[in-house]
Amino acid sequence: MELRHLRYFTAVVQWRSYREASRRLHVAQPAISRTVVDVEDELGLKLFSREKRRVQLTPEGEIFYAEAMRTLAQAESAINTAKRAAKGEIGKLSIGFLGSATYVFLPELVRTFKAQYPGVKLILQELSPLQQEIAFDKNEIDIGFTRALPTDRNRTFSSRCLYSDPLMAVLPLSRERKTKCIRISDLAKESFILFHREGAPSLFDTITRTCNQAGFFAQS
Repeated sequence: MELRHLRYFTAVVQWRSYREASRRLHVAQPAISRTVVDVEDELGLKLFSREKRRVQLTPEGEIFYAEAMRTLAQAESAINTAKRAAKGEIGKLSIGFLGSATYVFLPELVRTFKAQYPGVKLILQELSPLQQEIAFDKNEIDIGFTRALPTDRNRTFSSRCLYSDPLMAVLPLSRERKTKCIRISDLAKESFILFHREGAPSLFDTITRTCNQAGFFAQS
């Protein structure tokens, strides 16, 4: 039995006429009549009393009508729910984020998203760039806020720059320069404190590459 059978049957009951149901549904009356007979044959029950010309449900037909209406309502609800899920209005969204790189914009972004999509459950996980890559591979997160992706990952993921901040060299006061402008080459003899490459490979590579281009190797 298909939902179409239930729609035809309930239409006949609601409009109290095969002819009116045919007109409302834009379906030929014989097709509706045949469908109702098929439903009765499948159930082994008489849903309508045919002793009178007007459409009248049998006791079992009344019970079947109530259940048919409930089934159609559930089907309509399922369709609407699926459509809302396709639009991103309900469901859940797992987000990986790098705290040090997202504190400027992420809290407000989350508040705005929750206000617009209250039916979506947000799952936030603070993860390093490498941890986010692993989480993506395991389908544990849907979106990540992280640093620039390694080149080899650009073939797998699409990304967009949402925020950028400058790299800064921080020196002790004892080594304060007369000028506030420091060239990269001025840092050639300095010891560097860097992020571990495993935790932030793109940032680590950017710093070491910049130093290499200035003619020296960053020493930690």
